[in-house]
Amino acid sequence: MLVRAFILSAVLAATVAASAAPADPGPEWGHSTAAGSIHVSEDRQHIVVCDNKADNLYVEAEYATSILGIHTVADTNGAEWGCSEKSTIFSHIDVIKMCTGIRGVTRRCEQPVWTRSR
Repeated sequence: MLVRAFILSAVLAATVAASAAPADPGPEWGHSTAAGSIHVSEDRQHIVVCDNKADNLYVEAEYATSILGIHTVADTNGAEWGCSEKSTIFSHIDVIKMCTGIRGVTRRCEQPVWTRSR
């Protein structure tokens, strides 16, 4: 009986200590190249895509959500410097991919970046 009480108190103490410990900041995901960058928030519900320079190349992000939606967000002003943002309401962003090129002429996409384990 004494052994059970000791085990129970040890488990209870470990549970209380674990719940009282401060949470580590969650990961944030992104991808950057010389042309631009993509950033996904910690809660995986916001995405920002930026074109880093006025070089006649657009930058856009393709992303897939947890409810199997595939979306695209491009920088706001085409091939000039700037950023654009989108949010999801009922889903989370699971994978992102940066694409660059000249509108209507070329399009090159980077390898996908997963924001969760597959």
